[in-house]
Amino acid sequence: MGEMLLGELRKDVPLVILRPSIVSSTYKEPFPGWIENIRTIDTVFAGYIKGTATCLRGDPDCIMDIVPVDMVVNAMIVAMAAHVNHPNSGIIYHGTSSASNPVKLHQIVDWSVEYFTKHPYISKDGSIKARDFKLLTSETSFQKYIAIHYQLPLKVC
Repeated sequence: MGEMLLGELRKDVPLVILRPSIVSSTYKEPFPGWIENIRTIDTVFAGYIKGTATCLRGDPDCIMDIVPVDMVVNAMIVAMAAHVNHPNSGIIYHGTSSASNPVKLHQIVDWSVEYFTKHPYISKDGSIKARDFKLLTSETSFQKYIAIHYQLPLKVC
């Protein structure tokens, strides 16, 4: 609805819409891994490195269409420059990665565990060591994991 409203109200103002997929922390600029706020997929990474998330339910072979925020910004700049003299263009771009650089969920989990094992997050009170992160492939395995690691310890206390 917002895009339709922009299309109607823009008059002679050039309009280019960029629809990115899952936006993550930066690839290069201003430095690799930079993130302003924790949103989307980055909440899983933040939970893992801080030790509060130990599992994720998902299909290991699912293609994760993640685009670093600096690449989204670069695409916006290029799109604006390409259409600056075309006031009636009203074009929509989809900023995605799966067609040219498909990454599967299990690869993201494996790379994250490998990286944060070598470079653990350092909190104010010391180092939190990265530990195994379980990628659970079924609802049954997820429910069992939660029961054993979270519900059962609460009952024992």
